[in-house]
Amino acid sequence: MRRQHGQLTPSYFVDVVCRYAVEAGIDATGSLEAVELEAGLLASPTLSVSVEKCLALWHEVMTRSNDPNFGLHFGEKVNRLATGHIITSLLLNCTTIGEALEKMTRYQSLSTDFFQTSLRREGEYVFRVIEPAVVEGVPLHRHHAEAALCVLAHTLRLLTRGRIQFVEAHFTHPRPTDIGEHQRIFACPSLFDQPRTELKFPRAVLAWPIPMADAQMLANLEHLAQSVERSIYQVESWSDRAACRIEQLLQQHQAPTLKGVAAALAISPRQLQNHLRHESTTFQILLDKQRQEAALSYLRESTSTLYDIACQLGFSGQSAFNHAFRRWLGISPTEYRRALRH
Repeated sequence: MRRQHGQLTPSYFVDVVCRYAVEAGIDATGSLEAVELEAGLLASPTLSVSVEKCLALWHEVMTRSNDPNFGLHFGEKVNRLATGHIITSLLLNCTTIGEALEKMTRYQSLSTDFFQTSLRREGEYVFRVIEPAVVEGVPLHRHHAEAALCVLAHTLRLLTRGRIQFVEAHFTHPRPTDIGEHQRIFACPSLFDQPRTELKFPRAVLAWPIPMADAQMLANLEHLAQSVERSIYQVESWSDRAACRIEQLLQQHQAPTLKGVAAALAISPRQLQNHLRHESTTFQILLDKQRQEAALSYLRESTSTLYDIACQLGFSGQSAFNHAFRRWLGISPTEYRRALRH
């Protein structure tokens, strides 16, 4: 599946990038703010973030690191930072390395969907290929490929308890001036300007058993993985997402703004406006609708004054609330509340 502009990926990636930043002494909060992402996105593994925002955060942290081998060093730490993630548990319960690689491809979207993975066979060797997914208008840096290959190498070492020996590491980008870190991490020749980004190792490794694998546990974990996958990639319109966020802010007695709602959805205000326009609505229409529903609920179920209700709904005063209410229903809030009593 190819990535298209505006699609989503799990907030898990945001969490890992932020934890890496903290360990590296980089301001994670400042990095999130710089790309207009909220720390609340780290609260749940089933939340999703736009691919553009994830890549923007990655580049922000990379820039702040001043590390010429950022991708390699990030990839080195991902497995430890991701300890407890469902994919790690799932892979450890596969019967063989070959099966684990199949499951890794199947559930790649639970960690990040920036890449596609596949297996290429050539005689007595196999190549685990990592192909960057296409994101319209967002260039992928060399460090993405190096990080992905590094994560793959460490995962295979984990699954084989360090027994695997790689034959070659291939990269599509030009050879960096210093490849000392490549040699240290992959412990094999690193070749650049290659047709594919891939890791070469003996084909016999695919049949190696994974110690302590549990078939029933694997089945249970797959069921859970598929449930999480559905939660992350559930199809919702942008107007539904925006309306849900507006409703949450109103319940918290906060005034919803286009900028604030867009930030919560991890896109820019202009992007949100464009999405809503394509769905034949506007932010103001959604705000009006949510305010109207909340106002009717308050008038029916509470004894709050009209002034308090106006403040809770983010109006500048009772007069503005009265005007909006009359526009909605043709009567004033006082007349509506009076009618409820008869």
